[in-house]
Amino acid sequence: TGADTFRPPKKGTKYTVTEEGRYVDGVFKKPDELGYKGVFTQTIEFDYGTTASNPARVYFKNTKTGSLQIIKTAEDGEVEGIEFQITDIYGNAVKDKNENKIGTIKTDADGFIEVKNLPTGKYIITEINVPNRYQPPASQTVDFTDGTVVTVHFENKVKESYLNIVKTSEDGQVEDVLFNIKGTDFKGEEIDINAFTNANGVINETLKSGTYTITELSVADRYITPASQTVTIDFGETKTINFENILKKGTARFKKVDSETGKEIKVKDAEFELYEYNTDEG
Repeated sequence: TGADTFRPPKKGTKYTVTEEGRYVDGVFKKPDELGYKGVFTQTIEFDYGTTASNPARVYFKNTKTGSLQIIKTAEDGEVEGIEFQITDIYGNAVKDKNENKIGTIKTDADGFIEVKNLPTGKYIITEINVPNRYQPPASQTVDFTDGTVVTVHFENKVKESYLNIVKTSEDGQVEDVLFNIKGTDFKGEEIDINAFTNANGVINETLKSGTYTITELSVADRYITPASQTVTIDFGETKTINFENILKKGTARFKKVDSETGKEIKVKDAEFELYEYNTDEG
């Protein structure tokens, strides 16, 4: 706090009063060089009645500012041009010390943003227009005190994808069937997973977006081997594929023979009975 007085001139005389700064460690610095926000020049007009006991007054109030740094990372490495918005705790737009409105700000090629000359106070930083492949990150609240530098980190994690394998078979045997899931995710990483069906013939697998080939491995001899299936899964998408085990079919040929000689007996319209034989029951 500082004050100064001088003898006023005639009525109507105008003066411009400027706060020029002060010395710090022997070096003269202007208010903005000291990190202050404020109006550094004002004009005052004198009127009758101004005396030493009733002076004309002009007030200067300086508020220090801070800097905000945003560091952006992403699971897929895409960090340039990510958009952010800064508001006060009531959702209002924020201005810098020069009363310039801070609109949408974007990260540089390294995923970095620095906003200087923010007045002290609380602010909410929100990532906006988040690409669909990401899980939207939560907003963050920061509290500036005089002259601080606050750094916040935002990470974009891609949405998980889901693969459902549903197994059916003509004889109802669907549990503990082994499948292989092989492919490449969006990052180029090779995926190779083996999994068994549950009691309902289902496998639920969480994956990253990518292209995968699904193959049934433990195909019993009684079944026709089903073809592998290839599926592409987008970010946050669920895909379901179905595999059916079809029993192998055969052809039966019957021949009537003499029980003593073993020679074929050609009889028209002979009738035969065919019985099912279950090896499990002996």
